[in-house]
Amino acid sequence: MQIKKTEYKDLVNVQKLWNHPEVMKYVGFPDGLGITFEALESWIKNIEGSKISSHFSIYDDTLGYCGETFYRLDYENDFATLDIKVLPHAMGKGIAAYALSYVIDTVLNKTGVSRCCVDPSLENKDALRLYAKLGFIAKPVPTYYRDADTYFEVTWKTFKPSPHYLKDSITLEQPKASDMERLWELSAKESYYPWTELDAPYFNEFEMLTFEDYLERDGKFLLNSKTALVIRYNDAIVGCANYYWENKDTRWLEFGMDIFDDAYWSKGIARTVAIEMTQRIFDNENVDRVGFTTWSGNFGMMRVGDILGFKREKVVRRARYHKGVYYDSVGYGITREEWNCDHHFAYQTQQIFDAEKKSEVCAHILELLPEWFGIPESTEAYVEEVKAMVVYAVYDQAKVIGFTALNYHAGGALEIHVQGIDPLYHRHGIGRKLMRLAEIHAAQNRIEVLMVKTLAASHPDPHYAKTRLFYEAVGFHGIEVLPQLWGEANPCLIMVKKIN
Repeated sequence: MQIKKTEYKDLVNVQKLWNHPEVMKYVGFPDGLGITFEALESWIKNIEGSKISSHFSIYDDTLGYCGETFYRLDYENDFATLDIKVLPHAMGKGIAAYALSYVIDTVLNKTGVSRCCVDPSLENKDALRLYAKLGFIAKPVPTYYRDADTYFEVTWKTFKPSPHYLKDSITLEQPKASDMERLWELSAKESYYPWTELDAPYFNEFEMLTFEDYLERDGKFLLNSKTALVIRYNDAIVGCANYYWENKDTRWLEFGMDIFDDAYWSKGIARTVAIEMTQRIFDNENVDRVGFTTWSGNFGMMRVGDILGFKREKVVRRARYHKGVYYDSVGYGITREEWNCDHHFAYQTQQIFDAEKKSEVCAHILELLPEWFGIPESTEAYVEEVKAMVVYAVYDQAKVIGFTALNYHAGGALEIHVQGIDPLYHRHGIGRKLMRLAEIHAAQNRIEVLMVKTLAASHPDPHYAKTRLFYEAVGFHGIEVLPQLWGEANPCLIMVKKIN
């Protein structure tokens, strides 16, 4: 993706954007702005000469021109107003989240103001969800702000960059001699650092060092190691990562990381680094499993493992003692096969919020699966019912290839109400990918049990026999058969899975 300062040659695209009814309906122009090219020529001259405003055009290699983003600085009140608009063909593809992440990062790190503000229409539900994901918080409209019905604000502390923006912003590089002073400042120059509170089991091993002593102890290792890496967020050094052999003879390999600079915590950096480290290891080392060890006091690293599909392979209870409290040591691991299933980069996942789109996706996939969904009345019911449910879909580029619809069950479980995958993509790991999305959604909502209904083994259907085998393979087990729920000819099996 390319986000660049808008120039004269971009005006044709800007005119198309501003005159598009669907783009402009939430800013008070349901028929489009109706702006002329001559008016845009005057506008670009003002923008190019402005010291407080910047306008950017957004392009994608596949999608072409996607839209615009913009900021205007108010130094007196220490904030910047932001705006973004994207054309319909670029909506729902992460373009807006990426572009806004870029602009927020630019404003908060390069202009000197500490806040970014937006005032979206309350009717624009997609925009409200987007701003919430990026860390914007609703606040009363300040007296110095323009007349608005809403006011949302983000600071560096609350900012959550989009995962795709982080992927492009994070680099892992071999340490250089010129990096040593900054690493020393972040990890050993002072008598205390917040990161040491998370550095189990080495809580009591931290010591303040002179720069010379740091070079002798840590610098030599970093500069001579083939596996040590410096973590950079754009131009800023924020930490280090490393991987190492627990036992090279048995091909047991682990990785670890420290995000030294706490200003960069809670932004998804550890998740991005874990993805990059795991992929590098599987690409470059002859191993079938990658792991890391953390402790139950480090909720952030545990969350990284859970979200990325690592299994909690080992919990050593009360093996970490810190400030009067016992904690568990927690070991995570993932196999090459599991990683490839969960992180096949050709397949993208997306939560669908629009009710009609949910029905459209459901109808399309179920139509491809007559062996499982051959009763028209039942299929029509599914297509209607998913409108009110949580729906995730998997795409191969622009083609939807699978979906799952989740329903909150009265018993406190999250039910997989209906799920389907394009037959051409069976045995490609799509089912496991959808299952991971369901597990993550359950965990994020403090739900401990996943539930699914399927045909019981007493029914001879071979296709549903495969379905039961799949659910068993991903950790479900049957708890009850309800012979009358769907009629005697179709005995219903309830299967459940406990979520960590």
